[in-house]
Amino acid sequence: MPIFFERLSVQSLNTYDTSTVQVTLNDKGSASYEIVEPVAWDFLFVDADREQAVANANFLLFGSLICRSEANLKTLLHLAEQAQKVVFDVNLRPPFYSQTLVETLLQKADIVKMNDEELEIILDWNGVKGDLANQMALLMEKFAIETIIMTQGKDGAFCMHDGILYAQESFPVTVKDTVGSGDSFLAAFLYKMSIGTNWQDCLKFACATGAFVATQSGGTPAINESTILDFMLKK
Repeated sequence: MPIFFERLSVQSLNTYDTSTVQVTLNDKGSASYEIVEPVAWDFLFVDADREQAVANANFLLFGSLICRSEANLKTLLHLAEQAQKVVFDVNLRPPFYSQTLVETLLQKADIVKMNDEELEIILDWNGVKGDLANQMALLMEKFAIETIIMTQGKDGAFCMHDGILYAQESFPVTVKDTVGSGDSFLAAFLYKMSIGTNWQDCLKFACATGAFVATQSGGTPAINESTILDFMLKK
């Protein structure tokens, strides 16, 4: 799968450590995280190189956790103005979010990905009722979102675009651990979207990628498109 940046742009700081996360798996392979702070990525800054990198990229992708520092929030909001497409992976990590923060980020996003628990939290904040299609449509209208993607683990995923709700069943697997499954799902979806794949097939490929990663140890197993297509053929 391609990297969407024309060139890699990495900031470095000598005053803070590179981030580490303590991961604990339960007996079903589901992960909980202790996210160490402060670390270098809590202090992102804007410069000409970063602005150019974002402007050249297909997508600017971020999660809510990046905004646990006020400086990062300002940096992100500035860079979002340079982006071709803004992708918000909601990814709520207590205690590093609030309704105000999440809704500020939703207003900046073209594409939003969340899981079913995160969707329920956002719906409760906004008093949105009804079936899933109505709930998604109302959120898209309120925050001017082009596309919403919702994952449900073993129960598959949904995507809404242009008023059409797409559904995809999960690929049954024996889970080794779930670390990286959500990130790989979104990366796979955006890859297929970027090459003009229809929405249903974007969702199917993303679900297959997330499922495959859950069968592997660690969050970054070596995979490519052929790996996932072979996996899909066997299911």
